[in-house]
Amino acid sequence: MTAHDGTDHEREALRHLVAARREALDAAEEHLRVLDELAASAAPTAPTAPTVTVADTLSVLRDSIRTSGLSIRSLSERLDMDYTGLTQRLKGKREGYYLRTDTLLGILAAINVAPSSFFAEVERSSAARVDRDVSAR
Repeated sequence: MTAHDGTDHEREALRHLVAARREALDAAEEHLRVLDELAASAAPTAPTAPTVTVADTLSVLRDSIRTSGLSIRSLSERLDMDYTGLTQRLKGKREGYYLRTDTLLGILAAINVAPSSFFAEVERSSAARVDRDVSAR
């Protein structure tokens, strides 16, 4: 026996009180978790790496082709590709014309540009574009 032998009614009331306090504590913990998430999302974040776009890649590729001195027509012949299809792929503006990886690597080989050099230039170009965009704001 305990020092206080309450009635069944008192015990039930205490159980409800304990359950209500647990629910309140759980709700408070959830509220704190949400506040922590909001604070974390509002905190300044480290700058992210520039996003390389298809336009960045195609722009560098067109510049590399121009620099090589090879015309698009002669490049299409070397790659055994349709001139119009290659032109559309290099413009990147028509739906359905995509520059596949093997085509890109073939172009780079045809103009004597190492893929690592090409992609490094794409990264530099993309970073410069992001800097210009940020400065314009």
